[in-house]
Amino acid sequence: MQCNPDSIDLQTPVASPDCDENEVAIYESFIYFVWLVKNIRRMNDVHAKLKSTPNWRNDPQFLDSGSGLDAWAYKLPANLRVNVSTDLAHPGPQVDSHFTGNLQMYYHLTRIMLHRPALAYGKTFSLGGEWKTHMTICTNSAKSICRLEETVFEQYGMLGLQCMLRGVNFTIYTLLTCAMIHLVNTRAMGCRSSVF
Repeated sequence: MQCNPDSIDLQTPVASPDCDENEVAIYESFIYFVWLVKNIRRMNDVHAKLKSTPNWRNDPQFLDSGSGLDAWAYKLPANLRVNVSTDLAHPGPQVDSHFTGNLQMYYHLTRIMLHRPALAYGKTFSLGGEWKTHMTICTNSAKSICRLEETVFEQYGMLGLQCMLRGVNFTIYTLLTCAMIHLVNTRAMGCRSSVF
């Protein structure tokens, strides 16, 4: 987060005598994590430039960060891709490793980071429901995180959550963020339905 994002090399090496296929696979997985962090850094940079403006949360420059996240998710290799059903009637997702589960949690948390600020200005949204778009994205990501954390815990135990790329405290922060999103969603849906 402290270096110039343009200086980051996101190229995956090819197998060579110095780097076998297993090392290349590990390197490639880490590249996708770094790419995600690079997206977060760009969001932070846009926020730093715009935070003095009263409506920075809805500024197209900030919201355009979503296209970088979409590109990241689209280009994920099969071993890092996880389909998460938020319907509790369906079984939880399967992950190849705790790294894959934790990487997906970071992705969904980043989606929340992108869309949650707009919810603070929900009163400025039109009656057409712009707030619902942001709320739906945040809620779906929060549900996905909860399903992923359950899966990682079931498959890898507490060690799988402790291996989250920023440690177990980040796992707790992520769950608290999800709980907050669920509470806001419950309140927003209750308030909006009583008004309309």
